[in-house]
Amino acid sequence: MLLSYSYVTIILLSHFIVASQIFFKTVILPFPAFRLPFSASFCYVTYMSLTGGLSSDKLYIMTKKLLIFTFFLICPTMLFAGSKILAFTGKVEVRLSIDDEDWIPVKRNMIIKEGGTIRTGSNGAAVIRMPNKTKIWLRANSNLEVEENKSFSSRISLLFGSIKIRVPHLLKREKFRVKTPTAICAIRGTEFTLSTSEEGKMRIAVLYGEVKLSYLIPPNKGKRVIYIPQGHVLSVPEKGKQGKHTLLTKAQESKALENWDPGLNKKDRRKMLRKKKNDRTQMREFARVVNATDKKISGFTNTVKESDIEAGRTLKDVHGNLVRVDQRLMRPDGQTLQFFNLVKRPVYTHVNHGGFAYNGNASIPNRLDLMQMNMVFNKRLPDRMEEWSGFFDNDAVHADKAAFISANKTDSSNIFFMAEYYLRDAVRDELVNNARVIMPDMTLINSYKLAADRDVLITGIANADDFALISNVTGANAGFNVESNGNDGTLKKVGGSALTSPDIKWAIKMPIGEYWEKTSPNDATLYHFEADKYRVGGVNLDGTPYEDTDHFWYARENYVINNGGGITKTDDITDSGKDPFSVLKEHAYETVMYIKSVDGSPNTISDTDYFSVADTNYGNIDVVIIPDLGVAAIQRMLPILNTLSE
Repeated sequence: MLLSYSYVTIILLSHFIVASQIFFKTVILPFPAFRLPFSASFCYVTYMSLTGGLSSDKLYIMTKKLLIFTFFLICPTMLFAGSKILAFTGKVEVRLSIDDEDWIPVKRNMIIKEGGTIRTGSNGAAVIRMPNKTKIWLRANSNLEVEENKSFSSRISLLFGSIKIRVPHLLKREKFRVKTPTAICAIRGTEFTLSTSEEGKMRIAVLYGEVKLSYLIPPNKGKRVIYIPQGHVLSVPEKGKQGKHTLLTKAQESKALENWDPGLNKKDRRKMLRKKKNDRTQMREFARVVNATDKKISGFTNTVKESDIEAGRTLKDVHGNLVRVDQRLMRPDGQTLQFFNLVKRPVYTHVNHGGFAYNGNASIPNRLDLMQMNMVFNKRLPDRMEEWSGFFDNDAVHADKAAFISANKTDSSNIFFMAEYYLRDAVRDELVNNARVIMPDMTLINSYKLAADRDVLITGIANADDFALISNVTGANAGFNVESNGNDGTLKKVGGSALTSPDIKWAIKMPIGEYWEKTSPNDATLYHFEADKYRVGGVNLDGTPYEDTDHFWYARENYVINNGGGITKTDDITDSGKDPFSVLKEHAYETVMYIKSVDGSPNTISDTDYFSVADTNYGNIDVVIIPDLGVAAIQRMLPILNTLSE
């Protein structure tokens, strides 16, 4: 069977999207990332095309709709924070945080953040979606708590009741766990049902993938950790007892496979069950075709050593300013990846689109904004890009540290910046951004306390010398460049000498509930405003909160824009009539960042900036990010496309 150029393009695009998921999630952007369960959709488009099941017109429509997800891959802050109630029926209630005593009726599209709990009554059912696109269905008489909801780690707790979970394929360092009174279940790309009682009786049935189960109370006999593969059931009679491992019966499989959406009648459930079983048969064939295609692609290698990748574009930003964006992906040494997104404007003026107050100068010449990433790995990076996927998938490979920095570098003397640092936590086996990263005297145990284990932000106005220290995180460094100097949020260099900048602070993210957002109606226009509250100098060395201090809001305006600076609508992408690469070349993502004071009420955002920036050249950090670097990476693969076409 011969592959046409367009079909092979989609195949390689799907592979690039998988690589980009790892790259942008763990390497480039400092935002809670949007996971990508869409690569299978790209491959499915390819399969249907090759087998004659998809016309050219439908092919273009589907790929353009899938393109929306590519945008959200590089602009994850456009998505909601927390878990969203998609649907419910009957009596369903929520408790918004662990400190709340009152239960309130659930509402459609309600957000449940970390520490929140949802419960269903005797006639209740609900379905929720987590930020990583995991879907959870709750049946009657169930109680579920969202215990942890971080960038790389999610954990929910089922106290009692029955749920079904569908988890997309996670990144290597990403964790998703389900806790019951009996055990903790670690999951990757998996679908399964789980029921438990408060006394510890538990039953888990795995439909797809595999579940790693660790008993909280080790059984007297048998293993403490067991793996439950697809098509198997584990039944545990009570806490401390070893579970019975059996195969799924046809009746059990049908019951688990049926649609659990609230409000469906039996007839609809049976109809959808038949369709799902048919889809499983088609997917087996689809997997066979995709595997064969993988082998063809992997047979072609680019023997030329990969040089640094760069891309650029001139466009207008959301304010109407002319912008030049330059992107570079570099390897300054064998173990470090470095990404730069430089934004240059001949003149900068600000237009308020309903977001936050801008207090900088009305017209700024020669403005320069920067987004920079440094990530240091424990092993040497491969020279050739086509080897990266296997490199990052190796369990022996991990990132030791990382820094994500945004800055307005317009003034040569003062630089307004925001930075997040990550260090590898060997116990958790992941990069962690918490108080211990900048408080080296804090013990590991103290850093796991709730107050100390929240995201840390370093921000302020730095001079050129201090900014050079803050932005330089390479394999040669013994550690990060700042350390705690008391609970007022001021910082010192490693070794104790003082910074000479006007005003630099560190702060820790406040508990759940101190968050603000505004989203466009029905997502028809692609913009999103949000703000997180931070406590300055947030914790003591023992990990307890430092209460006698001040606060600020870390606020962001996020837009998807076209080259003319207009805010994009969903239909501009799906109904454009253009191929995916052309659409990517005509759109960009813009994020405008502020540090705002608290205004009167603890949860009110002031128009006043926390740092003194009025009538200066740095009232915000305004970064435009283009997807062109990804397109450039795909173009590196064009020799493979040409060979396969022939």
